[in-house]
Amino acid sequence: LLEHRGYEVVNAYDGKDGVARLEEGPVDVLFADLIMPKIDGKQLIQYARMKFRDNHFPIIALSGTIIEQIEKIRQLGADYFIAKGPLEKMGKEINALLDRIESSPGAPSSETDVIEPGVLFPRQETAELIEVLGFQKAIIDCLGVGILVMDRDARIIMVNPMALAMVRQT
Repeated sequence: LLEHRGYEVVNAYDGKDGVARLEEGPVDVLFADLIMPKIDGKQLIQYARMKFRDNHFPIIALSGTIIEQIEKIRQLGADYFIAKGPLEKMGKEINALLDRIESSPGAPSSETDVIEPGVLFPRQETAELIEVLGFQKAIIDCLGVGILVMDRDARIIMVNPMALAMVRQT
């Protein structure tokens, strides 16, 4: 769909790969799944916003869990949100969104756009899993010791605030 519209598509297979791809060059639009291994979509979006502070490009978050996170969605930092659904409906919604973005480049409206391809309902199990993951992250962030998670190639995947403070002091 994106290539058909003239975009050069660069794929990343997890969030860590996404960070590496962002470092390779300029980006016109970023599609980020919220649930990815190694580095999640929220962290990838935060990284993109920090790295390209002066070059605001549209970020579109995709997920099968957007409906379960609807109350916290504004905190993610993306400009648009697409709830995963049937591929044919998602294609129509993505094309319509890209038409809007291309016709009025620049910063998106201050309103959060959540695009739902069909009628979707929150799933209790998914909402509970997201809540547990958020709780675990909150505990790690509040620990009085620094925690730094690295991948096999010595790239940082996660760092809590205490570890970040320790690194800044050295």
